[in-house]
Amino acid sequence: MNSRIRDTYKRARTSQLGKDVFYVFMAQAMIMVCVFCINKIIGVFIGVAGFGLFSLIKRAGGVLCAVQKGGVSIALPRYLARFDKSAHRLVFHKNLLVASLLIVGGYLALTILLYVLFPNTFSQLLFQQDTLAEYLVLATFIFSFGEVISSLMYSFFQGKGDFKQYNIVRITGNLFCLAFSFIFRYNVVALVIGSYAVLATFSAFVVLIELKKLNKIPIERRLLKRSITTMFSYGSSRMGYELVSLLRDVLPLSIILYRFNMDSVGLYSAALSIPLAISPIFVFTGGVFLQRVSSLYKERKIYAIRKVMNRVLLLFLVIAVLGTLFLIALRRPLMHLFYSRAFDGAVKMSIFFSLSLVPRAVYLLYQNPLDAISTKPYNLIAVILSTIVLLALLSFSTTLIHCALAYLVSSIAMAVLSFAFWNLQIKKSLTS
Repeated sequence: MNSRIRDTYKRARTSQLGKDVFYVFMAQAMIMVCVFCINKIIGVFIGVAGFGLFSLIKRAGGVLCAVQKGGVSIALPRYLARFDKSAHRLVFHKNLLVASLLIVGGYLALTILLYVLFPNTFSQLLFQQDTLAEYLVLATFIFSFGEVISSLMYSFFQGKGDFKQYNIVRITGNLFCLAFSFIFRYNVVALVIGSYAVLATFSAFVVLIELKKLNKIPIERRLLKRSITTMFSYGSSRMGYELVSLLRDVLPLSIILYRFNMDSVGLYSAALSIPLAISPIFVFTGGVFLQRVSSLYKERKIYAIRKVMNRVLLLFLVIAVLGTLFLIALRRPLMHLFYSRAFDGAVKMSIFFSLSLVPRAVYLLYQNPLDAISTKPYNLIAVILSTIVLLALLSFSTTLIHCALAYLVSSIAMAVLSFAFWNLQIKKSLTS
């Protein structure tokens, strides 16, 4: 039995999938350090209210980003992976990348036009305020553009299965953000504009390099048109998922700001941000499975998919439970380490957010694989239902603790739905 376990471990360790997951995991650990350092800079040099404003800009910019991406960050790696073994894969690489840029460019132009035509409505949707200072709007747009172009860049390497380059560009981009966050550490708006303008510039430069490498590959009009139509259609429901997911984070902040004050927003955001900074480990390692599952599903290797995902589920649960215990045991020292003693009011809340790491790991595991094996918007359904649960519970919340508990319950609901949808789709695939 021991020899069998050792052989299994050895095969997993030496497999390309195992290597990809390991290196993505390590890269994400480095990125987590960058995120924690940025939060620490804001907590020390700007304070609780400043961190509250930073959180509002990020959440509002995230909603804007979800629209501007148009679901391309999911569609691009999915379809690139499906042509991974094609003799003409470079033709697909270029046409799919150009199609993605055109889709993103269209959504970007649309959001700018909507703001110019309806500035008050736009501000109300993003910040629940009728009027905003121009510099705050600028910071939000620059944040969203930096996120969009970097996400597109990451998705391209992810879809190609080039996880070495994928890790390198992600680490480099986050180091740029950290460096410029320190330079502009005394003002939240300047920090966001400076760091995300640099991230956008770096990401655009990498995308141009990739296009230059494909310079001799022709753009086929018919293939380009089909690529735009396919990814636009597929990405629309995924855009809805991202939009509702971000609204799920934005709406509680808006409710807290309305019912309490900006300091409460800062405390809630600080308590939530520590487990959220850890959860991308599951997001980006799960991203490996989008590429692998898409490839396996095209070959109809359903049993292989189920076997891999069951093993990874066990791994994710172990990591999430250990992470939760760590966060709860050291919640006060961690709050002081990553922010300051002024954030002590967030310590009690952090218990509920730490517990949400386990269900969050489950639904993040199935998020990308569900998109890989089905065109049905299962993720969108799950996030809508869990958001309804969250908002219903928030309507009865009278304290910040109640708000944190509402987030935990809604996270559990989303995990249960994701797990159920995954098993439903696998059973359908086995019988079809």
